[in-house]
Amino acid sequence: MELLENELLAGNFHELNNMASALNLEVDSQYAAATLTALEALALKDMLLTKLETAALEVKNAHSMSEGYMCTSLDLAR
Repeated sequence: MELLENELLAGNFHELNNMASALNLEVDSQYAAATLTALEALALKDMLLTKLETAALEVKNAHSMSEGYMCTSLDLAR
Protein backbone atom coordinates (compact mmCIF):
# COMPACT_ATOMS: atom_id res chain seq x y z
CA MET A 1 0.00 0.00 0.00
CA GLU A 2 2.98 2.28 0.58
CA LEU A 3 3.99 1.89 -3.07
CA LEU A 4 0.48 2.83 -4.15
CA GLU A 5 0.54 5.86 -1.89
CA ASN A 6 3.90 6.97 -3.35
CA GLU A 7 2.55 6.69 -6.91
CA LEU A 8 -0.58 8.59 -5.93
CA LEU A 9 1.40 11.41 -4.33
CA ALA A 10 3.70 11.59 -7.36
CA GLY A 11 0.72 11.76 -9.73
CA ASN A 12 1.75 8.57 -11.53
CA PHE A 13 -1.83 7.43 -12.07
CA HIS A 14 -1.05 4.99 -14.86
CA GLU A 15 1.50 3.21 -12.67
CA LEU A 16 -0.92 3.33 -9.76
CA ASN A 17 -3.53 1.56 -11.88
CA ASN A 18 -1.05 -1.06 -13.03
CA MET A 19 0.07 -1.77 -9.46
CA ALA A 20 -3.49 -1.92 -8.16
CA SER A 21 -4.42 -4.42 -10.85
CA ALA A 22 -1.42 -6.60 -10.08
CA LEU A 23 -2.15 -6.44 -6.36
CA ASN A 24 -5.79 -7.28 -6.98
CA LEU A 25 -4.76 -10.44 -8.82
CA GLU A 26 -2.35 -11.29 -6.00
CA VAL A 27 -5.16 -10.97 -3.45
CA ASP A 28 -7.26 -13.35 -5.56
CA SER A 29 -4.36 -15.83 -5.73
CA GLN A 30 -3.79 -15.72 -2.00
CA TYR A 31 -7.50 -16.13 -1.31
CA ALA A 32 -7.63 -19.12 -3.67
CA ALA A 33 -4.62 -20.62 -1.88
CA ALA A 34 -6.38 -20.08 1.46
CA THR A 35 -3.64 -17.79 2.78
CA LEU A 36 -6.21 -15.01 3.13
CA THR A 37 -9.71 -15.23 4.54
CA ALA A 38 -12.63 -13.74 2.66
CA LEU A 39 -12.71 -10.80 5.08
CA GLU A 40 -8.98 -10.16 4.66
CA ALA A 41 -9.28 -10.29 0.87
CA LEU A 42 -12.23 -7.89 0.90
CA ALA A 43 -10.38 -5.47 3.18
CA LEU A 44 -7.37 -5.46 0.86
CA LYS A 45 -9.54 -4.91 -2.21
CA ASP A 46 -11.31 -2.09 -0.43
CA MET A 47 -7.94 -0.41 0.20
CA LEU A 48 -6.99 -0.83 -3.46
CA LEU A 49 -10.26 0.69 -4.64
CA THR A 50 -9.90 3.55 -2.16
CA LYS A 51 -6.52 4.44 -3.67
CA LEU A 52 -8.00 4.32 -7.16
CA GLU A 53 -10.92 6.48 -6.10
CA THR A 54 -8.51 9.03 -4.65
CA ALA A 55 -6.71 9.09 -8.00
CA ALA A 56 -10.05 9.53 -9.74
CA LEU A 57 -10.65 12.67 -7.74
CA GLU A 58 -7.23 14.03 -8.70
CA VAL A 59 -7.52 14.00 -12.47
CA LYS A 60 -10.42 14.32 -14.82
CA ASN A 61 -10.01 11.01 -16.69
CA ALA A 62 -8.52 8.89 -13.91
CA HIS A 63 -11.90 7.47 -12.93
CA SER A 64 -12.46 5.80 -16.28
CA MET A 65 -8.83 4.58 -16.27
CA SER A 66 -9.10 3.13 -12.78
CA GLU A 67 -12.42 1.50 -13.55
CA GLY A 68 -11.01 -0.04 -16.70
CA TYR A 69 -7.93 -1.49 -15.07
CA MET A 70 -9.76 -2.79 -12.04
CA CYS A 71 -12.67 -4.18 -14.03
CA THR A 72 -10.27 -5.99 -16.35
CA SER A 73 -8.44 -7.47 -13.38
CA LEU A 74 -11.63 -8.54 -11.69
CA ASP A 75 -12.91 -10.09 -14.90
CA LEU A 76 -9.64 -12.00 -15.47
CA ALA A 77 -9.62 -13.18 -11.87
CA ARG A 78 -13.19 -14.42 -12.11
